[in-house]
Amino acid sequence: MARTKPATHRVIAPFGLNLRTEPSKGAEIVRVLADGESVTERKAQAPDGWLAVEGGYVMRDYVE
Repeated sequence: MARTKPATHRVIAPFGLNLRTEPSKGAEIVRVLADGESVTERKAQAPDGWLAVEGGYVMRDYVE
């Protein structure tokens, strides 16, 4: 069985994107990701509008 490579996404947020501990706007900010920075998706459940990435969660609208 072939292993699939985790998807990589690019941040598209000129003022940065908050990487959060939980998929919630009220969750603690781990750090701010820079515009153009790459993040790797991880296989974890995330509610609509959020993406689970290495280190936490980001809002899906700000990555491509």
